[in-house]
Amino acid sequence: MDLSPKELREMVIRPTLVSLGKHSQAAENLLMAIASVKQENINRLEATNGKAYGIFQIDVPSHQRVW
Repeated sequence: MDLSPKELREMVIRPTLVSLGKHSQAAENLLMAIASVKQENINRLEATNGKAYGIFQIDVPSHQRVW
């Protein structure tokens, strides 16, 4: 699944930050910067070695704490 930077920001990052009650332009920009550094992971939709998920490579315990 390929997302443009605009789609990533508007359809993933912004709604997630709003849902978490953590939205700000600075937070969006930081997550976009991290995503661009990890660009090689953008298409990763499954766990990597069972340890981390998604383009930001969040581990299972962190994911459970956040959500």
